[in-house]
Amino acid sequence: MLTAKQSREIEAKLALHQDTLKKLPEDQAAAFHARMKWLMKAHKYQIPPKGDWFTIWMLVAGRGSGKTRTAAEDIWYYAWTHPNHRVLISGPTSADIRDTMIEGESGLLA
Repeated sequence: MLTAKQSREIEAKLALHQDTLKKLPEDQAAAFHARMKWLMKAHKYQIPPKGDWFTIWMLVAGRGSGKTRTAAEDIWYYAWTHPNHRVLISGPTSADIRDTMIEGESGLLA
């Protein structure tokens, strides 16, 4: 989860831009709200570090810690904010990639 301070900062930033947010096309507003919803419920370790570094981010954690969900949330957000860029999704087998990372309960299509 976000800290109380981080939540207040997000709310303050949103309040400053309410008029602009109302003018967004429906798809952009939906994507924005989906991202905010994720950030509000994500654990601290599930939020990417700040900075313009994002090429590889390795999550090392145990079963059920939210690695797949974190990856799915950040991959769709990266794809949405970087049109026409490619991303790599890696797994042990193509079936693992499809069944877990794409179609699974925490996958990209969830």
